[in-house]
Amino acid sequence: MLLDREAPALRRRGVRFYLSAGGNHGHVRARWTVTFADELRALRLPHELWLAPFAEVKQFWRATLPSALAYADAAFS
Repeated sequence: MLLDREAPALRRRGVRFYLSAGGNHGHVRARWTVTFADELRALRLPHELWLAPFAEVKQFWRATLPSALAYADAAFS
């Protein structure tokens, strides 16, 4: 798989992944995101997984944006 092959280069370059799911993404797509996070973890690739409660359907981006920005900012600190 592409990720398996590229993982060493991604680690060397310090690539980090921010994943989010939930809200209006639906349960199936959230499961795909969690599965991808598991793959990143197994490959020791830095990532953050943010899962919104289903109740936040209309506010998903508003809810996830602060944690996404904090994760991005941490890469520069």
